[in-house]
Amino acid sequence: MGVELIPDLAARSLADLEALGLDNVKVVTGDGTRGFAADAPYDRAVVTAATWNVPTALLDQVVEGGRVLVPVELRSGDGCDVTVLERRGPSLVDGRAVPGWFVPLLGDGQNHRATAPSMLPHGEPTAHFALPLGEAGHGPIAAAAAVFRAYLGRTEPGFVIRADGDLSWRPGMPMPPFGLAEADGSVAFWAAGELVTYGGRVAAERFARAYAPWAAALGLPGTGTFRLEVHHADAAPPAADGPSVEVRGENALLWRLRAGLGDWRLLTGPEQGRPSSKKRVKTRPRSQRSAWRYPDVLIAGSRTDPASCASSAVTSTLSICAARRKLSA
Repeated sequence: MGVELIPDLAARSLADLEALGLDNVKVVTGDGTRGFAADAPYDRAVVTAATWNVPTALLDQVVEGGRVLVPVELRSGDGCDVTVLERRGPSLVDGRAVPGWFVPLLGDGQNHRATAPSMLPHGEPTAHFALPLGEAGHGPIAAAAAVFRAYLGRTEPGFVIRADGDLSWRPGMPMPPFGLAEADGSVAFWAAGELVTYGGRVAAERFARAYAPWAAALGLPGTGTFRLEVHHADAAPPAADGPSVEVRGENALLWRLRAGLGDWRLLTGPEQGRPSSKKRVKTRPRSQRSAWRYPDVLIAGSRTDPASCASSAVTSTLSICAARRKLSA
């Protein structure tokens, strides 16, 4: 059973099937986001275009235990998570994915702008902080930046891409500046190996709080470390339960990090991988350090060597060069 929105493509599909001698496949012209209830339920469903609002028909017209393959468009502009989901009760769960790029799905609930672009605020940047993200000089962007961008786009509702860049991105292309925008008007963008802030410090603080566990405790999780669930929006678990919840139309997408991330830290204990009861921190003498205390994050820089980046083992391996510059209040 196939549903095609564009009549010419539906006719071409029928002609191809006839030429192959296949007479056990039905193709109808219609809005594929509504499924085809007349022949439901289905054991399997396949969506062949980038989907923003996962169609409710996939939850309602697939049998219990049935599987759905759907390219789920990402807010980060990094293409899709091509995801296999299983129907369990009223939800689609245990979504394992690989990255991919598809043309956008047409139909009800698909008219959107996946990534909110942000114009640069008026005025000069408030501060610059060195943040290489694996940058290796001129040439293609480092893989770490792409992985963190994908992580940020799944977990932070304030994720933005600078409007003067290309909002879509594929490996090997120059990456447009990305970051976070906050309600107070502050913006923090990462680009070309540094974090650039505009306005107040709220966006920069939030960016740092997102980066710190990603870079240290969680072990740089990327696409393969998330599991997707799709629920009816009115029945989705609350965000406080752990996953990142993103409501899209009538449904809610839950991005859960794979269980066990961070367990590797047990290996840093004093003996045979046993966790240590004390944190051992090796830092410069206090007279040689300056520090800016952000909520939950310590950002430290050297007074004697402005070109160096100090890393605080107290909170994470977050490494940002301050070089005597403080964010304005």
